[in-house]
Amino acid sequence: MASGEGVPLLSLKKLESILYDQLKLDPQSRLVIAYSGGLDSSVLLHLLWRLSQQRPIQLTAAHFDHGIDPRSESWAEHCKQVVKTLGIDFVRGNRESAPLQGESQEMMARRLRYQWLRSEMGRGDALLTAHHLDDQAETILLHLMRGSGLQGLSGIPEFRSFDPGVLARPLLTVPHHEIEAYGKKWSLRWIEDPSNNTTQHDRNYIRHKIIPPLKQRWAAAAQQIGRSARNNAGSVAVLDDLARGDRDGCISPGPALFSNGRYCLDISRILSLGDDRAIHLLRFWVKDAHFSNIPGIRLNEFYRQLNSSGKGVCSWTGGEIRAYRGRLYLLSNPPSQGGPLPKWKFQSPLNIPCSSIRLIPEEAEGEGLALKWSSQATLFWRQGGERCHLPGRNHSQALKKVYQEANIPPWERQALPLIGVNGELAAIPGFITCQSFKAAPDERGVVIRIEGSEML
Repeated sequence: MASGEGVPLLSLKKLESILYDQLKLDPQSRLVIAYSGGLDSSVLLHLLWRLSQQRPIQLTAAHFDHGIDPRSESWAEHCKQVVKTLGIDFVRGNRESAPLQGESQEMMARRLRYQWLRSEMGRGDALLTAHHLDDQAETILLHLMRGSGLQGLSGIPEFRSFDPGVLARPLLTVPHHEIEAYGKKWSLRWIEDPSNNTTQHDRNYIRHKIIPPLKQRWAAAAQQIGRSARNNAGSVAVLDDLARGDRDGCISPGPALFSNGRYCLDISRILSLGDDRAIHLLRFWVKDAHFSNIPGIRLNEFYRQLNSSGKGVCSWTGGEIRAYRGRLYLLSNPPSQGGPLPKWKFQSPLNIPCSSIRLIPEEAEGEGLALKWSSQATLFWRQGGERCHLPGRNHSQALKKVYQEANIPPWERQALPLIGVNGELAAIPGFITCQSFKAAPDERGVVIRIEGSEML
């Protein structure tokens, strides 16, 4: 019931110490609690509300409706009413997309929930979730059954970066029975999700069939598993420091169209590190970019391909690594063509519909597309058969050859809008203007830069 200093784990003093001494939050930081309406988040919400009675706190309860259970609308209303009673700000999000290929409902719910929570945060905010000690034990056992390495067996981190702020789990050392006792003591109202009682899902099976017998044999089983997780996390932190230096030494900025060289690594330098160190570097690279973890089996198979041929693709739910011409690229989703392209006269930046690509025009003397063509120029998507006469060349080349020469990876090419004049390819934004349409040395032109998160 008490911590090493004799402070009760669910006391306001302990919560305050975690938030402002350990996490070192600014007193002005806004606290965003992921509030599902279940017991755990209800207890955390109540604790934070009590703390707000003693010191000024900007507190927001954020509820995400996954739209999976038919009762979710009534659950959202319950959360709204509880928060209203406490006088706390309330925001609600709703599921707006389907699962990705190979993604379970549970994985989809988690991904969309955290995406939405991140969108609700401002710089310096702290997202608080109600994960507790028994959740940690379940996670470790689940990862153990999946053959996870040291990182997986570190379990749920108590604190981590969560752009644009931080993510904290102040109840992670608190056993579930204490949370339940707190809820009853304060007569809290919470939602009971029937799906938590089934053993169809692996986590629920561990919760109901594995953990109870362990506690009968070893009463402090959850605490001991949590201690192992913290020990493993310390070891991973040391390895991550090594991997961070390895990553920085392997950075190899990609073609000019790629705006962040942090996401391009040199394959030969990676392989020179040796197998174990290289694999940990790849795992760290993905984690540090805030992607979901790569399943160990897929990562090992990808590294085997990389080591044998310098080529390969590693895809998992939420991310993808691709090898091309000696570099590795980390992608959230393979880029694809956006929607119908609008008319554009190069006077202001243009966001491509249904795409994260943005075109930025910059006027320049003797560079880029001659402004005299701007009234006739149109944007179009690659169809096949396009050719471009590169400046200084004796003849035109197929667009495919132009892309190859520029080291533009194949998966990017279909997603790049092109500029045409009178049915001819005139320019490739972000790269080159074809000879016939290039501004002369004494002529005004426009250089098109291209930006976009999908390019990373």
